[in-house]
Amino acid sequence: MEYIDSLKSLRRLRYSTITGVSDTLRRDGKAFAQLDQSSE
Repeated sequence: MEYIDSLKSLRRLRYSTITGVSDTLRRDGKAFAQLDQSSE
């Protein structure tokens, strides 16, 4: 039972990490696009 609980929390942690990284990349991508537009 303990093993299954830790497995669930591990999956939840990995999921939140992946979504956090993708959100950060999306934000960076937007900032990068604005930077490109302003430099032209």
